[in-house]
Amino acid sequence: MKLRTAGSTAIPNKRAKIFFAAAFLLTLFRVLLAVKVPLFIQGNAAYDDFLMVRYAAYMVAGQWLGPFSHMVCVKGITFPLFLALNYLTGLSWSFTLILLNILAAAFIVRALKPWLGHSITAISLYLFLIYSPVTLATQKSGVVYRDSIIAPVLLVVLGCAIGLYLRRDRQDRTLIPWAAGLGVSFALFWNIREDTIWLLPFVVVAVAVTAIGWWRQNRRLTRSEITILILPFFCLLIFQLGQGAINYAAYGQFMVNDRTATSEADVMADLIRLDDGGDNSTVWISKDGLALAYKASPTLAQARDGIAESLGAWGCADTARGLTGDITVWAIRDGVMRAGHYQNAAETEAFYAKIHSELKAAYASGQLTRRPGFYVSKLARSMTAADGPLFVQNFVTGWKDLIHYNFYTSEVLAAIGPVDRIRTMEVMANATVLYPEGVFDTAEECVGQTALAKVGNICARVANGIIRLYQLTGAVLTGLALVGYVVLTGAEIRRIRRKQKGDPAIWLVLTGLWLSSLILMFGVVWFTSFMQGDYAFNLFYYTTPVATVLQVIQFLTVMWGVRWGMMMKK
Repeated sequence: MKLRTAGSTAIPNKRAKIFFAAAFLLTLFRVLLAVKVPLFIQGNAAYDDFLMVRYAAYMVAGQWLGPFSHMVCVKGITFPLFLALNYLTGLSWSFTLILLNILAAAFIVRALKPWLGHSITAISLYLFLIYSPVTLATQKSGVVYRDSIIAPVLLVVLGCAIGLYLRRDRQDRTLIPWAAGLGVSFALFWNIREDTIWLLPFVVVAVAVTAIGWWRQNRRLTRSEITILILPFFCLLIFQLGQGAINYAAYGQFMVNDRTATSEADVMADLIRLDDGGDNSTVWISKDGLALAYKASPTLAQARDGIAESLGAWGCADTARGLTGDITVWAIRDGVMRAGHYQNAAETEAFYAKIHSELKAAYASGQLTRRPGFYVSKLARSMTAADGPLFVQNFVTGWKDLIHYNFYTSEVLAAIGPVDRIRTMEVMANATVLYPEGVFDTAEECVGQTALAKVGNICARVANGIIRLYQLTGAVLTGLALVGYVVLTGAEIRRIRRKQKGDPAIWLVLTGLWLSSLILMFGVVWFTSFMQGDYAFNLFYYTTPVATVLQVIQFLTVMWGVRWGMMMKK
């Protein structure tokens, strides 16, 4: 079935103002909820929240990411860029973030206009997205950290990709902004985290099906069409090359990410793949494995004492086998720094390059043995058949928590960490935060904090009431989305078999969204499998983008189902 804007859902002109006025008032209310719940400042997160603020502060000071050290170029720059620009505007980060969420929701509604039309459907999708638990949860949108901007940037990428495809029959010049928007937004999304490659298949397929549509019409691609198809990837390339050039000018080495695309990453991959004869389901790089690596690499052995000291500082007991998961990678970097390296980029790259050469030779000679299995990433342990049951169990756990929005909650939390870091983060976010107990001596000094907490708690309770509605309906909407997708798939198969004409656009978009969600879930479930204790919360922490994509899937599928049902009645 070709999805069209149904006339029965259009808003009569006399009633249109009422709906749009209601949407406007609900938008203002959403802004109020956002700005009156204090940001949760985590000054103790030296490698996460505070690192992002540190980058932004150096950017504002004109020093790029700061002096070279083991903390430079280890995480994406999109969030620090946003935060630095926001600081210069003088706006609070809470206001800017909710504004980004509102504009992103409005944009994807605009992108889907050929399907939604000027109707209550469009307003419903807009409100459904701006009141999403993803935008209300303190641990996602109430922190000064990169995860807070994933949802709005993701919506813009999806909007540009889908919007370009839906408008492929229009004049080429009107498509250039969509292609350029896709390139810029995808480049920004790519550099939020280091695992955003999961969205690449969706972008590639979206561009590919657009190209196929043009080819089927004319049996050729014009020069302007080819330009439009290349533009998104050209923007990403320019963004990455630009980062590399700036890093070269600042640190003397052309790199985008020091932790994933240098010789240091090769060394960590060598260590993760080293078979020390023990179980690596939790500890990816053990002390026994490091001992074997020291024998094979005299250069690495030079940093033995620094690494041992660092492992202890990161909480590894003397009797423990090692640190869990990729935490060891951070500890080893810290240990190498303690051993006197990370003085400059060239020296550090040469040091790791020599270690990699020695470890590579040891593997080739048989001195070291690689663990068998399939490697999803070079910086994660291998997967074997024995991991299947645990993987399935964790996948089911993660999916259940996701569709029920477990762990999504709005809270008023006092800042944590050293006061000087809290103050730095408060300044860079242009925010007023709730300080921890003991900072103020008298009740009079605390009166402002008391007012902040009281109003914040009222708004948090309202936000949690809204989240509860999503929690109650999440499983039902997901079930309807799955059933609707199966029915739609069956209809597309039947159409193809009968050689009937039709537009598979809605099916292609939904298929791409489902596959992207599953790819991300697969990667997150596997990467976080080493985590102990509160595993479910950690899984939630990394799967938030799936919640945003799933909401788009739910809405589009239910909308298609309603309109399909109405057509069947006629």
